Amino acid sequence: MNPMEQLHEDLRKHSPLYGVEVTMKALRQGKVLRLYLASNCPHKEQFYSHAPKNCEILELPQTSTEVGVFCKKPFAVNVLSISA
Repeated sequence: MNPMEQLHEDLRKHSPLYGVEVTMKALRQGKVLRLYLASNCPHKEQFYSHAPKNCEILELPQTSTEVGVFCKKPFAVNVLSISA
């Protein structure tokens, strides 16, 4: 399954967390199951270093603006996560 199909499935089944600060807080608490990064996300290294081993990180080929449109949000989405 490609990352966009996985994202679509997760958006239907779970309530995602949007944004860098909210996602970092959830990562520190160990609540993130899956992490999606837009292709132009400026904080990729930060997420790779803070993510626990059981957290799946998927890099999307779309830009943050395209991810925002895909998620039906009126703003760009650099990072979104699916929490437990």
